[in-house]
Amino acid sequence: MATNDVQRPVHNNIISPQKLPSLRSNQGKNVDAASIGWMYSVDPSTPMEEMKARYESDGYLWVKNLIPREDVLDMREQ
Repeated sequence: MATNDVQRPVHNNIISPQKLPSLRSNQGKNVDAASIGWMYSVDPSTPMEEMKARYESDGYLWVKNLIPREDVLDMREQ
């Protein structure tokens, strides 16, 4: 198999539509488009100072692969 024939797992695909979807709140109203956006992750190896800066600027910190995948899947089953 040639190197170009290697398939990436589906969860590694990055999908970035041109426009965010319209979201509804639990009260039945549409959420203001200015208050929604795409979340961006940081790698666990990112320096702590950079993580702090991201948290301060974005208001959240999504660290992918911090908890082993199998542990997360096991917890979801419970």
